Amino acid sequence: MKTQLLLALCSMCSGSLAIASAPEIQERDVAICTTPPRIPSTPESRKKAVVNYIAESLFKHGLYSKLVDKLSPQLDSAQTPDTKLLYLRGVAAWQVGLFDQADKDLSRIGDFKPFEDWAAASSYTKKFRAMKAILPSRVSEIRLGGKTRFRVFSSKESAWSSAIIDTLPQAYEINSTITKREPPTTQVFIFERYEDFKTFYKLRSHGTAPGSWVWAAGDASIMFFCRNVPGASPNVNKINSDYFRTTIVHEYNHALVNAISGNAPMPIWLREGLATVIQSRASNVNATSLRQRMQQVVDVKAFLPLKEMSSKQVFVKNTEEYVAKSRQHIASPDPYPQAGFMVNYLLSLFPPDDLEVFLIELGFGRPFDETFQKHTHRTLEQFYQEWLTQIPNQLNDGSTNTTKYALLQNTEHSELGIQTFGNKSVW
Repeated sequence: MKTQLLLALCSMCSGSLAIASAPEIQERDVAICTTPPRIPSTPESRKKAVVNYIAESLFKHGLYSKLVDKLSPQLDSAQTPDTKLLYLRGVAAWQVGLFDQADKDLSRIGDFKPFEDWAAASSYTKKFRAMKAILPSRVSEIRLGGKTRFRVFSSKESAWSSAIIDTLPQAYEINSTITKREPPTTQVFIFERYEDFKTFYKLRSHGTAPGSWVWAAGDASIMFFCRNVPGASPNVNKINSDYFRTTIVHEYNHALVNAISGNAPMPIWLREGLATVIQSRASNVNATSLRQRMQQVVDVKAFLPLKEMSSKQVFVKNTEEYVAKSRQHIASPDPYPQAGFMVNYLLSLFPPDDLEVFLIELGFGRPFDETFQKHTHRTLEQFYQEWLTQIPNQLNDGSTNTTKYALLQNTEHSELGIQTFGNKSVW
């Protein structure tokens, strides 16, 4: 009933209002809204109410690229754009890396905020100004299928930055298997200076610093890289290595999954595990590292409990400990392969193409535990305990399933660039 009411409202609006007349929004995005608007008395008021309602709903559900696309025709042609819509588009543009658009919109409205508990527009412009001072200046685009898929900002042309750019089409192709929808354009930032990379990372993550090993990161429709990271693996410089290539595939998965799910909250094991599974599809050459690392965890029964695998802060701490101990050839819990094999088993429980539906439902704001149980018919704890009994089969059989997501038998890559030889992990 609610959706029918809104569809009727949309049909009252003239075709000149792009956001209110778009069939894609009518069929999908209106359905995610929670409280229908009051129906104003005049056509112009009805039009404005529907636009505000849909835009606010897209924003609240993290569908930022869609919001920017749908609001732009109206806002760009209006003599006096609506202040609230400028705010929503500006912040959405910030979220997906369209910083010039964000600055243009938000600098026009000062300290405005649509709700008391939301950040003022000026707080974003301050972040943007700090970011603009460090952003790489060279811009290039990668077009695939006649559309811009990546917009790349780099400090200078080098073999290293060119290798990233050359790998992005493969990252797109491999990751496109998880979605039937049109992926948004991804903004890619390649930094030379570690301090600039770290500052960018912290501005994007509310002050959180990157892990000491992190030279590449992905967020909703954004990827960023830095060559000169003090704690990164030496393999960062091996641009022809499987590790280098698969890390780029891994980070694009984060950019895509976060865009599909609207940055919905989810346990870190799922987010990192999905990227680990997908990156394994980029290489089947000399590729036993991930499986050997998981076998080492099984051999010493160093499984991390579900609670520790779910917290990003604890996940990062455990990874830091693993990196330090691996340099001394000391066995320890290893979060990334555990996350990958947990997700590999999870995908064996999903019907074909159910992963995207699952992610979209999370983007609609549905509780994670409830959505997880709906799709797997298991609680999280039941799933985890079941996985513990299945992991020997995963290691012996190469995979627990035959889906397109299955971990390959051979995977040289790893998120940390650690290759395993015999019983020793070599950093």
